[in-house]
Amino acid sequence: MTQRFDFEALDKTLRDILGTKDDANRLKLFGGMPILLGGDFRQILLVIPKGKQQEVIHACINRSDLWQHCQLHTLSCIMQVNEYNYDDEHDTQKHSFNKWVLDVGEGKVQARCKDGEDEPTWIKIPNDYIVRSEKSPIETIVDTIFPDYTVRQEDEEHLRERAILTPQNDDIEQINKHMFKKLHGATMTFKSSDEICKGSTDNIEQHHAYPVEFLNKLNFPGVPPHKLKLKIGQPIMLLRNLSPSAGMCNETRLIITDFQKFVLQARIITGSHVGKMPRSTIRSPFKGH
Repeated sequence: MTQRFDFEALDKTLRDILGTKDDANRLKLFGGMPILLGGDFRQILLVIPKGKQQEVIHACINRSDLWQHCQLHTLSCIMQVNEYNYDDEHDTQKHSFNKWVLDVGEGKVQARCKDGEDEPTWIKIPNDYIVRSEKSPIETIVDTIFPDYTVRQEDEEHLRERAILTPQNDDIEQINKHMFKKLHGATMTFKSSDEICKGSTDNIEQHHAYPVEFLNKLNFPGVPPHKLKLKIGQPIMLLRNLSPSAGMCNETRLIITDFQKFVLQARIITGSHVGKMPRSTIRSPFKGH
């Protein structure tokens, strides 16, 4: 997602810096320093404001002279969709879906224009990959991905193998509310802090400009809402790398096991630390009620 001009500037900068010790480094790529780049052109490209397809492609690093010196390693396995069943037998339907997703990313699926657009950006999804909704769309997708959720909500293997992805936070909130009602147990409500920073020099003016009611309505991506409702046994996901050695990495899924004052206790259900309780105490920035 980084423009090629940034990499070219980094190349020139490292040549100048490392060339002060050895003039031969001025002739080497990135001054002779190994550079590792991570990303996938099939997922997310860089953003060119109001730019067309050719402008976006022209700004990618594979259009730079540096690209011919790169050694490319490709990924061909979609980890989100396991192609094997519980009995380790190959699932042809999952394999077909994975192949279709890769074909979409590589541009092998024919696209078409819509509503007078200049560039073909729309593709047709096969009927086999579409869930038909005869009732509420949210209830349909939940029942399809998590069948018998009310009965199997304590089955960690059942929860570990499934997930619902949505492009918008509003959809996530509606799905979470729907599944939250199906969970057993009492509800614990955590409220966020609703005060202006005491260290601000304009604290008095800001206090009147940003009342508590306004602060409680703020909702940012990646940040919990003002009122966060949780239950024991509820699956949660970690969004920060807190302690990789203890399995506390980004996107690690856990099950809430207990509530304490400003502290959530949970058990890891994914990764190489399945079943372990994180040793590090994680305090919640919320007030429990």
